[in-house]
Amino acid sequence: MDLSAPGVFVFLDNLSGPELSPFARKVESLGYGVLWYTEGVGRESLSLGTYLLTQTERIVIGSGIAVAFCREPIAAANAARALSELFPGRFILGLGVSNAAGNARRGVGYEPPVTFMRNYLARMKTAPYEAPAPPEETPVVLGSLHPKMIGGSAPRSPCSSSAIPVAPGPLPAPTCPSTYASLTTPRCWPRWVMGRRTSPTAAATG
Repeated sequence: MDLSAPGVFVFLDNLSGPELSPFARKVESLGYGVLWYTEGVGRESLSLGTYLLTQTERIVIGSGIAVAFCREPIAAANAARALSELFPGRFILGLGVSNAAGNARRGVGYEPPVTFMRNYLARMKTAPYEAPAPPEETPVVLGSLHPKMIGGSAPRSPCSSSAIPVAPGPLPAPTCPSTYASLTTPRCWPRWVMGRRTSPTAAATG
C-alpha cells in the first residue's frame, strides 16, 4: 500500500449518490494517495467505502472514522477483510468512538473509550473468517482527539492516528518508512481538508 502522497479528508453525506463517483474520481485524478471519509448519521461507513472502491482504480479508501459502537467487532473485522480481498491494498479501516452526545443521537451506547477500544480490537483479531483471506491484513488505524485513547489502545492495533487536523495547504510528499509508521508520523498524516461542509467538492478542485 503506497501512502507516500498526501490524502484528502471529506464529508460526503451532503453529496447525492450521482455526485459521489465523479468526486472520488476527481480526487484520484489529482494524485492524492488516500480518500478519507467520515461517518455521521448518514450513509453507513463500510457500505460507502465499498462504493468508493468500485468507482475508483488506484486511490486508497479510508474510513475516517467508522464509529465502533455502531457495529460488532466481527462485522468491522470481516468487512475489512472482504474489502482487502476484493480490492487488495486499497482499504484502510479507521475506527473511533465518537462521543457520548453523538452516540446518543445515533441511538447507540458509549463506554469508557480506552477499555472499550482495547477489547474491541482484541475481539476483531479473534473474529472467525471462513472466506478466502486477503493477500495482506487490512491496516487498522484509530482516530481520536485524546492521547490516552491512542496510547491505551495502540498496543493492540497495527497503528494509530491522531484525528487532530493538519492545516489545509500544499504539503511536501512525505517519505514514510512503512505503511504503519506513515500513520503515526506527523509529517505523513493525511491532508485534512476542513472546508465548508456544504461544499466538499471545492477541496478536490481548489
